[in-house]
Amino acid sequence: MKKFKQTFLLMLTLVMCFSTSVFAAENEMARKPGKAVEIDFSLEARNVNVLHLGEGKLESYDEHGIKTTSYLTAAEVKAKVAEVGTMSYDTGNLNINVPRNIDGNQGRTVGSYNVVAPHTYVNLQVITLPQTTMPTINVAFTNAWGDDTGWIANVPQNSLVYMRASYPDEPYVARVSTNELYSAIATVRSFSSY
Repeated sequence: MKKFKQTFLLMLTLVMCFSTSVFAAENEMARKPGKAVEIDFSLEARNVNVLHLGEGKLESYDEHGIKTTSYLTAAEVKAKVAEVGTMSYDTGNLNINVPRNIDGNQGRTVGSYNVVAPHTYVNLQVITLPQTTMPTINVAFTNAWGDDTGWIANVPQNSLVYMRASYPDEPYVARVSTNELYSAIATVRSFSSY
C-alpha cells in the first residue's frame, strides 16, 4: 500500500507540473499591445527593406533607421520576387490617389487590414508613379495595435518594399503618402509572403 501511495503522489505531482505549464503557455499567448509607434519621417526609414527591381539594389533598415545596402544579381532579384510566391492576401494592382504628407502620420490605406499568417512578410510593390508630378511616395506598414510599424520615405517606382511582421497572426495594412508638392495617382500592389 505504501508503494501505491508513493506512486500516486508522484503521478499527481507530475500531472500538476505539466498542467501548470500548459496553463502558463495559454496565458502567454494572449498578447497585450505595446506602446503605439509614431511614424517619424525625419528618419529615412525604419524596420523595412526596399528592393529596387531594375538595379538589384537592396536597402535594409533596422529599428533605429540604420541602413545596410547590398546588390543582388538579376537571378537573385528574380528569386526574391519569386519568393513572394503563393499569397494568401493580394490586392492586385490598384490605382490609388496618394495624399500629401503633412507630419508623417497620415496616409491612404492600400487595401484593408488583413492577417499576415500563414506568411511572415507584408509587402507593397510600387509599380508606377507619375514622374513629372510625383516621382516618389512614402510607404508605411502597421499592425492593428500600432505597436509594430515600419516605414520608408521617397520610394521610386519599380520598387518592392517589405517588412517582417512581428505578430503574423494579427492584421496589418500598408499606407502611402507623398512628400512631393502635388499628390497624384499611383499604381501599387499590397500582399503578404513568406
